[in-house]
Amino acid sequence: MTERAEDTSGDACERERGSATAELAVVLPVVVLVLGLVLGTGAASARITTTTEAAAAAARSLGRGETPTQARSIAAQVQPDATLQISDQGDLVCVRANSTQRVLGALPIDVVQRVCVPREGR
Repeated sequence: MTERAEDTSGDACERERGSATAELAVVLPVVVLVLGLVLGTGAASARITTTTEAAAAAARSLGRGETPTQARSIAAQVQPDATLQISDQGDLVCVRANSTQRVLGALPIDVVQRVCVPREGR
């Protein structure tokens, strides 16, 4: 009296059909969102670096005695959309550079960097 196990492998395949597609449909948007955030964070990091370099280049040029117009031109070569605020603090000249990086095309990240250098000849 041996019982035969029923062959249910065909039924299991029928029940599983399409499950991979459904799982992909659920997971794919999350993967795309995470990838977008990672790439956006990398772009924001690069924006911080270039904004800092733009402020430093402008501050160095002002420290050498160049005009604010020349300093803005130098900063624009490094970070074209940065806006500069120049302040004189005694023996120091300070430049504050502002720019905006958009993550995922919609989330703005404001980048503000300030650099101060000594004036030459003082």
